[in-house]
Amino acid sequence: MKGGGIYNDLSDLANGTVTVNDESSISGNTSTDNGGGIYNNSFATLNGSSAITGNSASGSDGGGIYNYGSLILNGSSSVSGNIADHRGGGIWNYGLLTLNGSSSISGNSANGRGGGVLNYVSALTLNEASSVHGNTSNADDTGGGRGGGIWASCGSALSNVTDGGNVKENHRGTAAPQKDNIAYEAAC
Repeated sequence: MKGGGIYNDLSDLANGTVTVNDESSISGNTSTDNGGGIYNNSFATLNGSSAITGNSASGSDGGGIYNYGSLILNGSSSVSGNIADHRGGGIWNYGLLTLNGSSSISGNSANGRGGGVLNYVSALTLNEASSVHGNTSNADDTGGGRGGGIWASCGSALSNVTDGGNVKENHRGTAAPQKDNIAYEAAC
């Protein structure tokens, strides 16, 4: 099952655009496919102080959000405390991901790559005071993942992303955590 909380797919004409406003929360959901909180294959926007928190992707990717379309976080929106068994604890991104205002991706974990964000051949932009902090990759300590904050594949376009600036305090592993804010695919 994709999208434990919300399934948004452009091919489903009843959907196509999702907007989460103000103090809304998508929390405590589980997906056995992709997207513990939200599966987005279209257009999604989080506004105000909306939160995607405490969701999990069991045996899959995108603990908080699996984004295969366009995703924008505005205001003080947050993606936090989500878990992915594989990759992208906060967000698995294969589309356009933009953070504005003071929106944040924090406190997420993935057993594989990308504790905060796994960015696969995609565009990631951090504007204004937005941040990626306090996330963990390789959370199960099996050696399976880098990029505690962000893991970026070849072909990724990262804009306004600064290691130690707006991407900070992220780690790889839990038993003996190592600083790992941003990791890039090795064979580019």
